[in-house]
Amino acid sequence: MKSNHFVATTIILSSFLRVHMLFAAEPDLSTPKNAVLSFYKAKDSGDTNTLKQILVSGDATKSNAMLADSSFAFQAQRLHSAIEKKFGKEEADRVMDIEGARDLKPVETGKESIQGDEATVTKNGEKEPAFFLKKVDGKWKIDLSKISEFKIPTRDLEGLLAQRSYLARGLQLTVDDVEKGIVSETGKEMKTHDDLLDDLNFNVKKAGREMDNKKSAEEKKP
Repeated sequence: MKSNHFVATTIILSSFLRVHMLFAAEPDLSTPKNAVLSFYKAKDSGDTNTLKQILVSGDATKSNAMLADSSFAFQAQRLHSAIEKKFGKEEADRVMDIEGARDLKPVETGKESIQGDEATVTKNGEKEPAFFLKKVDGKWKIDLSKISEFKIPTRDLEGLLAQRSYLARGLQLTVDDVEKGIVSETGKEMKTHDDLLDDLNFNVKKAGREMDNKKSAEEKKP
C-alpha cells in the first residue's frame, strides 16, 4: 500500500502542533491536582519517562500515542529554537507556529473531587472534569483511557501514533540539519526560507519511509 507520508508537511504540522515551553520535573503525585500539573509539565517538555510514571492505562496503544504526542511537541519546540538561533525569531515563527507557556492556573484554581481511590480534576471555569485519576500504591495517576482525545477506536489511535512518531523523527532530523547549517538532500548550505522548508519536507518523508520499512520488516518476521 502506498504511504500517505507525502502529504504537505506544513498542513500536517499546523493540524497537530500544540507546543509549550516548560521544564521537566520529578512528578508530584501526592494529590490529584499535583498529578495533573506534573502531567502537563512532563508532556510539554517531552519527558516521556516521567509521563510513564503518571499514566494508568491497560491499552499500550493509548500510552504510546500519548508519548508520541509529547515527543512531537518537544521536537517542534527544539526546531523552533534552532531556527530562531540561526535565522532569528521572525523566521522561526514563520516556519513553526508554536504557543508560549501553558497556563496552569485553571488547574491550580480548579476543583478536586476525591472518592476513595478515584478522583476528578475540573478546571476553573469548566463544568465537566478534565481528568479522571486513580490512586495506585499511594500515588495519584491519570487514567489515560478517559482523556477525551484518546476515546477513539484503537485502529485510529494506531494511525495517530504512527503519524506523530514519524513527524517527531522528521523534526528531530531537521533540528540536526539547522544546527549544522546544511540541507540533507543536497548537502548544500542552508541559507533561505525555502532551504528550511525543503529540508523539513525531505526529513519528514525520510522518517515516514523509515517507519514503513521497519513495519514491513517486522511483518516479514516468522
